[in-house]
Amino acid sequence: WVAVSFSWTCEFATQLPYMTAMNVPPALAGLTWAAGPLSGLLVQPVVGTLSDTCESPLGRRRPFLIVGGCVTVALQFLYAWALSVGEALGDGGCSRGVAVFIAIASFVAMDCSVNVIQTPLRAIVADVAPQSQQELGQSLAMAWTALGAISAYGYTAILGDPVEHIGGYFGLASFLVASTIAASCYYTEELPLKWLRKIRGDVTAAPLGVVAGGAAAVGPGRVPQRPPWWKRSWAVL
Repeated sequence: WVAVSFSWTCEFATQLPYMTAMNVPPALAGLTWAAGPLSGLLVQPVVGTLSDTCESPLGRRRPFLIVGGCVTVALQFLYAWALSVGEALGDGGCSRGVAVFIAIASFVAMDCSVNVIQTPLRAIVADVAPQSQQELGQSLAMAWTALGAISAYGYTAILGDPVEHIGGYFGLASFLVASTIAASCYYTEELPLKWLRKIRGDVTAAPLGVVAGGAAAVGPGRVPQRPPWWKRSWAVL
């Protein structure tokens, strides 16, 4: 979660000045901001559904974390060095068409790949944490998210000009993505779906942590209590 939040914040801090330095019209630069919400709207439900039924021997969530992390790291480097790549491919003088295309395309694709990471990260907490630790797990995830954003803003204050130091921004972001995903995949005890089906039956209808703890928390023949009105209102909001 630290790496995801750090990556989002680096995008927010660098996008407008970086695009302006490449003479991208402000209207077009502003349109690229729509990539984040749209990619979340489209990518997260698809990835969530696919990961629920993924039968990889690595588990249900690990393949998406690994692929999403590798693609994100590659796109971050491509975005940060778009000007250099553009010059190598023929840009010169005031003509930066190749660099602009690479920057916009990698920015939009990076939004999608970060969403690919976010979805299994949310699900894996519900999968592996028992019912008694679900709230704690989600709270810790949000705390790490806040820490990542705060750290990124502090880092931007130290480096300064986002155009001159954009390699430093996304170099650290790439390191965090690679290292934290590697740690998550290594330390998380996730079983392949076929093993889970043998142990627990149909596990695709609900998160495993909830399935594992639901019967013990509610008990046979008992109906879960309805949350109070203020909790329901807050959830709707």
